[in-house]
Amino acid sequence: MKNIKGISLIEVLLALVISSLVLVGIYSIFISSRHYLHYADVQSFLQLNYRLAIRKVQTELQQSSPDWIIIDQNNPQVGSDEVTYRILPDADDNGVPDYTAEGLPDWDNGTDYSIRVEPGTTDLIRSQGIDTYTIARDVKSIRFIDHAINPALYLHELNIVIELEIIDLTGKIHNITMSSIINIRN
Repeated sequence: MKNIKGISLIEVLLALVISSLVLVGIYSIFISSRHYLHYADVQSFLQLNYRLAIRKVQTELQQSSPDWIIIDQNNPQVGSDEVTYRILPDADDNGVPDYTAEGLPDWDNGTDYSIRVEPGTTDLIRSQGIDTYTIARDVKSIRFIDHAINPALYLHELNIVIELEIIDLTGKIHNITMSSIINIRN
């Protein structure tokens, strides 16, 4: 009789264990990659919200004068800072501010605005009287820190710190805190 050689039960079990270990390794790499991509996606979303918010705040505040920027730090109604500022009037809507007969900026007839986090929400809003609109969402707090660089040149730096927070579908909280410095010159 001929010797018939085949695969033994031990060899089959060993192959099954090795292939199971390889599959578990591949699955764990897939899951960790998926978690990392989700984290990167959320952080990217928060950074985009920050860039949109800071660009709008910067544009608004650079149209004002340091003399007309008032910071209400730790406003208890809002839970973070609120900034009130005045923008020069532009009666003929040509993009050029109006001036007095003496050729000076007409600050007395300017329009007052404020930027703050709306109480009870995570909306960063700009308001003028009762008119408001949302600048950005998912903003937990905003801080304004004023630094006079050279008062003789009317040059100020305004450091703005924005903390954003979002809760994803799994209930996990993601947050990011970023700051930017805005130069304001009279």
